[in-house]
Amino acid sequence: MRFAAGLALFAAVGTVPAAAQEGPQRVNWFLKGLHTGLCVDFLVSPAAAAGHFDHGALPTPIESLATRLPALARVAQSEEAYHGWIPARYCWYLYREAVVNGRRVQLSGGRQPVGVGYLAIAGTALPDSAEALVVTLFTNSGALARVVEDAQLRIEEIDLTIGLIPTLEDSPTEHRYLAKHGRTTVQWDGGPGASRPPESIFLRLAGSTKGNAFRGIRSSFAPDSAFVASGNLRVTGQGQVQTLMATSPIRLVTSFLRGGDADWELGR
Repeated sequence: MRFAAGLALFAAVGTVPAAAQEGPQRVNWFLKGLHTGLCVDFLVSPAAAAGHFDHGALPTPIESLATRLPALARVAQSEEAYHGWIPARYCWYLYREAVVNGRRVQLSGGRQPVGVGYLAIAGTALPDSAEALVVTLFTNSGALARVVEDAQLRIEEIDLTIGLIPTLEDSPTEHRYLAKHGRTTVQWDGGPGASRPPESIFLRLAGSTKGNAFRGIRSSFAPDSAFVASGNLRVTGQGQVQTLMATSPIRLVTSFLRGGDADWELGR
């Protein structure tokens, strides 16, 4: 299956027309029926992380988050070169449909998922009690991306596809996921492994506006199911996403999530 370029984040309900707006608006995304949720935890050098922070916000070193991210902390502790590196996370969430301004949004008549995602670096002194600063917020839906303009947040429209894995065409559970960020391609071949107890997700992020200010992004949701993510990750090409992920000594794919809805607030 191919998800058309322009996956997108979700919907604003009851917002004023853009021409009448005097400043950034808070917008809501309503996402229905999680098909696949997947994240990659990794480490970013202090120098690379610092280039994304401003306005008094600071990156948070892995030593301060060792309890929450023990696998990353062990790697940093075992190799002196990675002491003080900064945790980062790359995620995508693919849904059956979204609701934008009270209107249902589907791709290819519901045959393709509507997707949203982000890459964020852990930080402090961010607005709205955010725990990480978004480097890129992305989607494959043009309708969802247009809504984010009301919050004046930066968003990247990408090409995101899901298809068959060569030599595993008959597998009912394993697929090839491709996210193309300009000249960078993030590829994951895999599917759900052993079952895990599902846990609620609490996102507290800060996104960058077109005026280079920071504004809050929040979402809380509870997937119906969680599994060990069984597969292989590759990051190829050139660009910001590739540069940040390629230098990490660890790239840990977290749980494979399915089921449930999510409401997001952007521009808090």
